[in-house]
Amino acid sequence: MDQKNENNMILIVEDDAGLRTLMARVLQRQGFQTHLASSGQYAIKWLQENHADLILLDFFLPDMTGRELVDQLRATSQDEEIDYILVTGRGDERLAVDMLKHGAHNYLVKDQLLLDLLPSIVNQEMKQINQRQRLEKTELALKKLELHYQTLFENSPLAITLLTSDNQVVAVNDASIRLFGSKIKIGKKFKLLDYLRYPVEFFVMMDLLEKEGYVKNFDLELKEDQGICQFISVTLKKIEMDENNPSTILAMLQDITERKLAENKVLQHQEELAHVSRLSILGEMASGIAHELNQPLCSISNFSAASIRMLEESTGTKQDIIEVLGHLTRQADRAGNIIRRIRSFVRKQSSKLLELDVNDILRESLNLIESEITYKKIRVIEEIPDESCMAIVDAIQIEQVVINLMKNAIDAMTDTPQDQRIITVKCQRRDKIVVSICDSGSGIKENDTEKLFESFYTTKKEGLGIGLSLCRSIVEAHGGHLRAENNKEQGATFIFTLPIKRS
Repeated sequence: MDQKNENNMILIVEDDAGLRTLMARVLQRQGFQTHLASSGQYAIKWLQENHADLILLDFFLPDMTGRELVDQLRATSQDEEIDYILVTGRGDERLAVDMLKHGAHNYLVKDQLLLDLLPSIVNQEMKQINQRQRLEKTELALKKLELHYQTLFENSPLAITLLTSDNQVVAVNDASIRLFGSKIKIGKKFKLLDYLRYPVEFFVMMDLLEKEGYVKNFDLELKEDQGICQFISVTLKKIEMDENNPSTILAMLQDITERKLAENKVLQHQEELAHVSRLSILGEMASGIAHELNQPLCSISNFSAASIRMLEESTGTKQDIIEVLGHLTRQADRAGNIIRRIRSFVRKQSSKLLELDVNDILRESLNLIESEITYKKIRVIEEIPDESCMAIVDAIQIEQVVINLMKNAIDAMTDTPQDQRIITVKCQRRDKIVVSICDSGSGIKENDTEKLFESFYTTKKEGLGIGLSLCRSIVEAHGGHLRAENNKEQGATFIFTLPIKRS
């Protein structure tokens, strides 16, 4: 018995009881299921409630002809295809040809070879029927899948558009029309470039698409006078449609205006908080800065008085007076540089990301806090390499991080003997830039390790509790990480990383 046939049902419609029984036995040995009908009406009634994969149909039945049976089945069945093989008597070949034209798949003659030919003919027909049914199921599944994706396309909240390489719109969904209105139509050209505030971003995006074949979540800002949203996120993918459109582009656009405005508001709040923090740091450094400024200002006063005295008493030569005035100028420049560094540090400004050498930022930060270091009698060990450590950073923000960490290190050494007050500033270039600031102070209490970077948490009596929290936010916004750990012997080390600018 062939097990692959066990799911196939054969209906044998034959008024000769002996013949239909023999036919059923032959087919059952082949693994087929069979059902027997002696009249046309019984066959029709049975088929109304059951399914037959193939019908073996005698033409001359007691109540109707085989043709009439087929016609009635077609009239009542939703399936236009009636799979049947005609079984007819010898001499009825012309009738068989007529039934083949009427839809019969094959025919068998009632003679001594009938039972021998029956298995091969039925197996051959069932093979074709099964292939056709599998094809129909596949086509139906594809239609359902196509309908599913069509429904997704039409009802997606994303604006989805298909464009040819010359910007011709091939397909567009309702979300695209809601976003761009009458500006986008099938069969018309649509140029996103015309709507952008910064066209250079479009060329960057298209260059990525050309190289990778895919661009995901590329944010663009639109012109304000377009009457549409302000910001969109764009995803592009090259797809092969057909020979006529070899480089069709699937574009998915999303209105992200609310998200962008919220992000900008958070950024503005963070910049204001950073400004407050810088002012707070400056206030804490006031005594040191006053001491640093006092030196050049006193020198200016002394050199000015000396110049006046020399002129009044005519005690010096012209060259002597020029030399004194030169000293005065250098001290004025020194005082001016101190003030310029302070103004640059505390000035309220928007974030500016530039390609800069982190080593230069570290040196500038140490210059800015030099007065505090000198005033507190601290020795600073600089382990800053000569090779550049380039990164895309906001110089003022990274300066703020370094100065804040330096201030914490200085404060941590208040009770440390003067000859043991050491801060080591190190910068290393690995797979990323690693900056560490190590002090010889009191270290971090065990319970404070996890809380240090929380907003408004402070271990200082007069602290605001925003310094380290803000430092971590700044570093993470640059794509890095900030952490703290106690040294093995004494003090603590704060370490932050920044991504390397790769060529």
